[in-house]
Amino acid sequence: MGRKFTKIDPESNGVATRFSEASACAVGVGEGSIWAIPFGLSSHDVRRLDSSTGKIVARIHGIVPGGFPYIIAWPTVGEGSVWIYAGGKVLRLDPKTNRVLATIPTVGTLGIIAVGERAVWVLEKTSVWPKAEGLVSQVDPSDNHLVGTAHLGYGAFSIAVGEGAVWVAQAEAGSGNDLTRGKLLRIDPKSLRIVRAIPLFDTPNAIAVAAGSVWVGSAFGPILRVDPKINQVVESLGRSCLGSSGGGLVVGAGALWIGQFRGCVQRIDLQDFTVDRNQPASE
Repeated sequence: MGRKFTKIDPESNGVATRFSEASACAVGVGEGSIWAIPFGLSSHDVRRLDSSTGKIVARIHGIVPGGFPYIIAWPTVGEGSVWIYAGGKVLRLDPKTNRVLATIPTVGTLGIIAVGERAVWVLEKTSVWPKAEGLVSQVDPSDNHLVGTAHLGYGAFSIAVGEGAVWVAQAEAGSGNDLTRGKLLRIDPKSLRIVRAIPLFDTPNAIAVAAGSVWVGSAFGPILRVDPKINQVVESLGRSCLGSSGGGLVVGAGALWIGQFRGCVQRIDLQDFTVDRNQPASE
């Protein structure tokens, strides 16, 4: 949240460099660039950074509404485009020209995007209130239209696509507004129907799909590995350093990277699922 970008060397598991020009609260990577939305309630711009140097190479002005909740508009790269959720609509950016190709209205207010299974998927809330319903919508990238929407009920937090399914982490309500546990929803990308609700051991907050598994992080527990062939949690990995996936889960360089609180990054090797933790990623 507003800190500088840190580049980690996957060979040494150490900090390679820090990018002095870059600061953002929402980041996506792809098409040879880092796509970042600056930190701040008045932020309206998307910045394109060179992924090697961290230098700003383009600014796309005025396309993201400022103020809460629109600052949480994570850029997602896929299908040859950059996709940004911006307050009830999806923006499609051309990485060749840095221009908006399409604006696709959706049905919610606060959302995130995933790309896979030849579609763009939008996980939204019907409003900013804690008890708002979760929705997942499918966008066809061939003609930029909304194909359909599935209603998920209360507590949908994160989304990932792979292994022939759309996966949504959903927390369950305890007493009052407390979230005590969760489940992983498996959604058929063709019918948009929930075909499985896999029980989890903790409240989920991040998902990734890699190495034939679905990985689910939580705020303070371990990373759970779900086998999509049997739709069950089969392994629990990597105790956290004050939060297992506070910064999300990212796949790259043959590993699953877990951004944790207080500048710590944990790494799970996707060959043998061993866990390693690098030096603190921030000073």
